[in-house]
Amino acid sequence: MNPLLEVYQLLAQQGPLDAGQLQQRCRLSPAMLAALLTQLERMNRIAPVPADTPSCAAGSCGNCPAHRRCAPVRYRACLPFNTSS
Repeated sequence: MNPLLEVYQLLAQQGPLDAGQLQQRCRLSPAMLAALLTQLERMNRIAPVPADTPSCAAGSCGNCPAHRRCAPVRYRACLPFNTSS
Protein backbone atom coordinates (compact mmCIF):
# COMPACT_ATOMS: atom_id res chain seq x y z
CA MET A 1 0.00 0.00 0.00
CA ASN A 2 1.10 3.57 -0.65
CA PRO A 3 2.59 4.87 2.65
CA LEU A 4 0.83 8.24 2.28
CA LEU A 5 -2.53 6.54 1.94
CA GLU A 6 -1.70 4.08 4.71
CA VAL A 7 -1.00 6.88 7.22
CA TYR A 8 -4.16 8.74 6.20
CA GLN A 9 -6.35 5.63 6.41
CA LEU A 10 -4.96 4.75 9.83
CA LEU A 11 -5.87 8.23 11.12
CA ALA A 12 -9.32 8.03 9.51
CA GLN A 13 -10.03 4.62 11.04
CA GLN A 14 -8.35 4.92 14.44
CA GLY A 15 -8.91 8.59 15.22
CA PRO A 16 -6.24 10.97 16.51
CA LEU A 17 -2.79 9.42 16.92
CA ASP A 18 0.64 10.81 17.67
CA ALA A 19 3.75 10.26 15.55
CA GLY A 20 5.03 7.50 17.82
CA GLN A 21 1.82 5.52 17.49
CA LEU A 22 1.79 6.02 13.72
CA GLN A 23 5.42 4.97 13.43
CA GLN A 24 4.78 1.74 15.34
CA ARG A 25 1.70 0.82 13.33
CA CYS A 26 3.06 1.74 9.89
CA ARG A 27 6.66 0.64 10.52
CA LEU A 28 8.12 3.77 8.94
CA SER A 29 11.31 5.62 9.78
CA PRO A 30 10.86 8.86 11.74
CA ALA A 31 12.11 10.89 8.76
CA MET A 32 9.71 9.20 6.32
CA LEU A 33 6.77 9.61 8.70
CA ALA A 34 7.58 13.30 9.23
CA ALA A 35 7.66 13.83 5.46
CA LEU A 36 4.34 12.02 5.01
CA LEU A 37 2.66 14.00 7.81
CA THR A 38 3.94 17.26 6.33
CA GLN A 39 2.62 16.31 2.90
CA LEU A 40 -0.79 15.27 4.26
CA GLU A 41 -1.02 18.58 6.15
CA ARG A 42 -0.19 20.52 2.97
CA MET A 43 -2.93 18.60 1.17
CA ASN A 44 -5.37 19.51 3.98
CA ARG A 45 -6.06 15.82 4.62
CA ILE A 46 -4.90 15.83 8.24
CA ALA A 47 -4.58 18.43 10.98
CA PRO A 48 -2.85 18.57 14.35
CA VAL A 49 -5.18 18.13 17.30
CA PRO A 50 -4.87 20.83 19.95
CA ALA A 51 -3.96 19.57 23.41
CA ASP A 52 -6.92 19.32 25.79
CA THR A 53 -4.95 20.65 28.71
CA PRO A 54 -1.57 22.32 29.01
CA SER A 55 -0.05 19.38 30.85
CA CYS A 56 2.16 16.47 29.92
CA ALA A 57 0.67 13.28 28.56
CA ALA A 58 1.61 11.49 31.78
CA GLY A 59 -0.14 14.20 33.81
CA SER A 60 2.75 14.59 36.19
CA CYS A 61 4.45 17.83 35.19
CA GLY A 62 1.50 20.22 34.94
CA ASN A 63 2.18 23.65 33.52
CA CYS A 64 5.96 23.46 33.35
CA PRO A 65 7.73 25.72 30.82
CA ALA A 66 8.68 22.68 28.73
CA HIS A 67 5.17 21.21 28.44
CA ARG A 68 4.88 21.95 24.70
CA ARG A 69 8.15 20.11 24.02
CA CYS A 70 7.25 16.92 25.87
CA ALA A 71 3.57 16.56 24.93
CA PRO A 72 3.22 14.62 21.67
CA VAL A 73 1.39 16.24 18.77
CA ARG A 74 -1.61 14.20 17.69
CA TYR A 75 -3.07 14.24 14.18
CA ARG A 76 -6.56 13.58 12.86
CA ALA A 77 -8.01 13.02 9.39
CA CYS A 78 -9.88 16.00 7.93
CA LEU A 79 -11.15 15.23 4.44
CA PRO A 80 -11.83 12.07 2.51
CA PHE A 81 -8.81 10.97 0.51
CA ASN A 82 -9.95 10.64 -3.09
CA THR A 83 -7.59 8.23 -4.84
CA SER A 84 -9.27 8.53 -8.25
CA SER A 85 -8.05 12.07 -9.00
